[in-house]
Amino acid sequence: LSAKKVRLTHIVHNAGIYGPTVTLDGHARQGRPAAPAVSKDVMLRVFEVNAVGPLLVVQRFLSLLEAPKDQLPIIAILTSKVGSVDDNGSGGAYAYRASKSACNIIAKSI
Repeated sequence: LSAKKVRLTHIVHNAGIYGPTVTLDGHARQGRPAAPAVSKDVMLRVFEVNAVGPLLVVQRFLSLLEAPKDQLPIIAILTSKVGSVDDNGSGGAYAYRASKSACNIIAKSI
């Protein structure tokens, strides 16, 4: 794209995965059915896609951003309320929640 002198005014990242249904320890709790215990591999895979992915997309395309005069370029990373630490009434979804929380702070830090 840079060789063709393509310029972007916006980067919008709207991708993510929920990952498999898991529980803390394989047991049913708080109205959630029993499922396999969350694993390191599940946590890392979901984190890689949902938190690291948006950062890498912005890094890759940042040099192509060029806003019209008197405007800032726009970087939008769509995330989820499920990533909120304050608004976590239902618990569970460990990999997804943690990854979206990380994505929130990455987006805010850019």
